[in-house]
Amino acid sequence: MFLFYLHSTHCFTLSIKHSPKFINALSERLTPGANPRVNFQSAQMVSFQSAPTMQKPKQFTKTRDGLIVKLNFVYTKFRIPSLPTINCTYELNIMLSFSQIDTSLLININLFLIRNEIEFKIISQFGQNLILRGFPIFVMLVSLWFLPNLIERRSRILVGLLATCFATALSVSFQFQFTPHIRPILDTSVHLNFVKIHENIWGRLGSFPSDTATLFFSLCAVIFLENRRAGIFCLMWAMITVGVFRIALGYHYPSDIAGSFVLGFGLVLLLNSVRWLKTLFAQVLKRFEYKEYIVHSFFFIFLADAYSSFGGLEALYKGLKKLISIIIAS
Repeated sequence: MFLFYLHSTHCFTLSIKHSPKFINALSERLTPGANPRVNFQSAQMVSFQSAPTMQKPKQFTKTRDGLIVKLNFVYTKFRIPSLPTINCTYELNIMLSFSQIDTSLLININLFLIRNEIEFKIISQFGQNLILRGFPIFVMLVSLWFLPNLIERRSRILVGLLATCFATALSVSFQFQFTPHIRPILDTSVHLNFVKIHENIWGRLGSFPSDTATLFFSLCAVIFLENRRAGIFCLMWAMITVGVFRIALGYHYPSDIAGSFVLGFGLVLLLNSVRWLKTLFAQVLKRFEYKEYIVHSFFFIFLADAYSSFGGLEALYKGLKKLISIIIAS
């Protein structure tokens, strides 16, 4: 039996070289909901357009816009009711655009989670409220900070927090330097349920990768290195609140969140593998062993600024940058 496994978003063109009787019978076998278009190119050749998933592609070709997957089958047998077994030759070309997949996921997540104003307000609270989205993560960080084995544990945490700063700064820099797509909430061509076009308060159009998600995933990685269960729980919480919910609200595409996860989690793991960094922080902690209140003060100042996605550090950086430019100009 010849079967098509249909998908709702992507199309393919199937060219079949055989008799019109075979073509008509095959077109009837396509799922009615797919609304296939049949274009007669000749008496012996037609083109079907529908939307299946694909299995075991034979050839991949990367392009600027996406991925072309080409499958070639020669003399494949098909059995259709009322017709004998038929040998035919066909070629299947599929064009998968990464941007189309990204947009499709964005719209589907929005439609699934936000169907009325009540759901919109609930999602907005969890995705935007600083206390709700950050509470379990920051509580766990403070708890880990005061557990036994202080110097060794705190040195690892400090390395992780350093990596968090680097990862967040890199994510913001990427948004300024690269714009693979416009932030959905700023893009007039993207229509989402209960989401209105927002004023550009970020000073940039790009949203890849998400700086907020990078920050939270980095902190989750710090927790994960100290306590696996707590780390997984916090990661799932962050994935929902600053990931899925902010996608539904139009702040980011799914690819923004995926990039943030790779950048944030990866950089924390990378820097924690550098032994001399942990040794350096351990030496600093030993030097302030009898003045722990100083270390605690810096730790809590860091967490306070991180809670607002480093708004204080960002403002300080911009202020210093303007000051330096004024000094150079004068």
